[in-house]
Amino acid sequence: MRLILIGYVCWLLSTGAAWGQNPQAEIQGQISSAANGRAIAGLTVFLLHPEIGRSRPAITDPYGTFIFYAIPLMPSPYYLEVYWGQQLIYRDTLAVQQYRVLLPPLQL
Repeated sequence: MRLILIGYVCWLLSTGAAWGQNPQAEIQGQISSAANGRAIAGLTVFLLHPEIGRSRPAITDPYGTFIFYAIPLMPSPYYLEVYWGQQLIYRDTLAVQQYRVLLPPLQL
């Protein structure tokens, strides 16, 4: 039993050290209509980085808000892509170099 406990403690310490070596960010934004200013729900938002690939999708909520968690900090920019169904309607670069990124409101 003691050996199992020691092994568990060693595992916890090793995963904590590895987690600390990979700084990650949270990214939040909001999308609204340029025509009437209302939030747009149901859009699919991705982050794309040339070295690490595409993120899991974030879907805008009824307030047009989307959030990405655990995004690796990278020296080179990401691409922020917004889709309506399968149609790409917006794409721009995004620097992710701090732990919390709050994007300015995006009007489409």
